[in-house]
Amino acid sequence: MFDRLVWQRDRMLLDDLVFRLEHYRSADWNGGDHFRFYKIKELIDQYANFFSRRSDFHPERVMELGIYDGGSTAFWYELFRPQKQVALDIQDQTDTPYFRRYVESRGLGGRIRTYWKTTQSNKARLRTIVETEFDGPLDLVIDDASHLYRQTRASFEALFPLLTRLSRFGGYRGPK
Repeated sequence: MFDRLVWQRDRMLLDDLVFRLEHYRSADWNGGDHFRFYKIKELIDQYANFFSRRSDFHPERVMELGIYDGGSTAFWYELFRPQKQVALDIQDQTDTPYFRRYVESRGLGGRIRTYWKTTQSNKARLRTIVETEFDGPLDLVIDDASHLYRQTRASFEALFPLLTRLSRFGGYRGPK
């Protein structure tokens, strides 16, 4: 799945989507249609290595914490094509026009849902979102939100028990 990525100096292309790499932002960025992406090739290579060893893993219900402007949500959706992906971020904003066009042009309104002004440390809110949005346990939680211990621990405590009981990564079987 990662073999579809085309890396250029300041952007990554995934099929017809453009992800401008924030780490390599320059004065010659001319605007235009693109996602802003805070991941570098070396990090994506680590994800590729990790998931290549788990080729039978196909998450159907994905929860993403920390979405910036939606680029990571589109990225993960395009790689996994889950049945449902819900993403949240603490920022006080709405979906960008590029993200809205992405969702609308692919008919993903029922499969991708974003929640803005939502903190990852609000355990009750996280559980409510999962109960409302998903028809079963989560298969994957991607936490790229605050990067702070207290907030990350709170979301872990709220969401880890809601993951599938039989881990497809082998070993963990969930809470008893």
